[in-house]
Amino acid sequence: MELTKATLENIHKIDPRIHAFVTVADELALEQARQADVRLQTGVKVTPLTGVPFAVKDCISTKAVRTTCSSKILENFIPQYNATVIDRLADAGAVLVGQTQHGRIWDGFILREFGFFQHT
Repeated sequence: MELTKATLENIHKIDPRIHAFVTVADELALEQARQADVRLQTGVKVTPLTGVPFAVKDCISTKAVRTTCSSKILENFIPQYNATVIDRLADAGAVLVGQTQHGRIWDGFILREFGFFQHT
């Protein structure tokens, strides 16, 4: 739990300057961290990833977590399912803290007009 809390604190402290995250999943991360702590305390289903925070690019489907492909066009999209990689990481006890910016989904006008952050 402490590692997840420290990770989230650092994200909230630093991200306003660097805009690395599109979505920070505080509630989900804290719940997954609680579950990881139970695994560690009971010794049940402990893996090398149990309790380890991770983030994914914003093009990976994450159930009930906003997934936008870093595009304003999809800014309110919330998937109904997880990508296989998310399910496997969750099964291993890893803790999803959020989704990070990702590269262009389209070139030209669409990117300039609809991207979340304009990098120069």
